[in-house]
Amino acid sequence: VPTQKAVPVAVPVKLAEPELLTDVEQLRTTQFVMVQSVAATELWLSAVKLPSQKDPRSKPAEKIWGVNWNQRLGAFTLQAHSLTYLAHNHWGGISLTNGKPTRDTAWTITFVKDGVAVISPRAEDAYLVYDKAHKRALTPKGKSQSDVNTHFKFFRVTHCGTQKACWGGLYTEKVKPPPAALLTLCTSPKDMAAQNPKQVANQRRVFSDWSLIPNSTTLVLTQDAMTSKHAKQFHISVDSTYEIHQEFNLPTYRGVFDRALELATPNNKFIAFSNADILYTSDLANSVAAIAEFASTHDQT
Repeated sequence: VPTQKAVPVAVPVKLAEPELLTDVEQLRTTQFVMVQSVAATELWLSAVKLPSQKDPRSKPAEKIWGVNWNQRLGAFTLQAHSLTYLAHNHWGGISLTNGKPTRDTAWTITFVKDGVAVISPRAEDAYLVYDKAHKRALTPKGKSQSDVNTHFKFFRVTHCGTQKACWGGLYTEKVKPPPAALLTLCTSPKDMAAQNPKQVANQRRVFSDWSLIPNSTTLVLTQDAMTSKHAKQFHISVDSTYEIHQEFNLPTYRGVFDRALELATPNNKFIAFSNADILYTSDLANSVAAIAEFASTHDQT
């Protein structure tokens, strides 16, 4: 399973017989857990390959999470088999993110009654909530801890005690991370298979130009085989799993940035979306960094 394509969702799985945890102190001394929805007991927090709708039942290892109390953050982190962390995004979604634990991967876990807990983004007044209508069945937008849809149970995994033992082949099948770069430039071009020869040549020129921009990496989101082939010829990263607008059958901006954030490395300080028909000069990444620095030192708030 390509670990870079794992996302957090609630899916039905067959449960073994783990140990129910009833308070935070037990959780702090636990290494691996499984997390069950109270509102829909057949559903467990799982990191599965996209598109999850085609295979809603997760593998046993995909529902095992490494749990750790992070003293620096003052909160818990939950790590999936892909060695990525469960994260809450600034636009109100959840994802799995690479790199070291950050504020976005910090979760406050509070036991409210009889082994039932609520999970809150560390930096927000909200709760992880089971949402049947959402494609992942989960959002971090719950408003009340009395809502049963915000209730989860934590079970200590007792049959394994190491990452390799708990995650098996999913743990060993690691994907080579994208090259370190200050800027990730992402785009979703028109399908090259539907273009005329002149348009194809122009698109290749853009791919060539972007591949030579220093201190940056390019991510092309496409499901078109021809576009993918030409992008890869310039050593450009290609991904085909992202949110598509149901009415217009086009990638959403949310989906583009969500995917870019999931694939980013700790060195990727900036993520930018661009139309796929624009040529840039070699100082693009440095220009973005300079703009960010200026903005940070001239805060108008």
